[in-house]
Amino acid sequence: MSFFGPKYPTKLWARANDLQLDFDLELGSLNGVRLGDPLEAISFLGPVEDLRQLQDREYSYSSLGLSIGCDECMVDSFEIVQHDYYSPLFGPYSGQLHW
Repeated sequence: MSFFGPKYPTKLWARANDLQLDFDLELGSLNGVRLGDPLEAISFLGPVEDLRQLQDREYSYSSLGLSIGCDECMVDSFEIVQHDYYSPLFGPYSGQLHW
């Protein structure tokens, strides 16, 4: 965090070429990343798509239908979007969901 808000911590992250999202509802994990894991564990998603959301500690990936919250430098929430009436930029989550 800087005086003017958060820095751009995902600038150097590269999205995996063959990215296939898989969310395990029982474990609360996305592609093996669980709540409490270091933020760098989501680097496979690439740079955030909405820098403004970083002020609220949200790592927004609207094209993936996904938003990830952080507290300090750890993952603290996953938001999977099917349809967002208030933010038409969010596409639907197209990955797998399973128990």
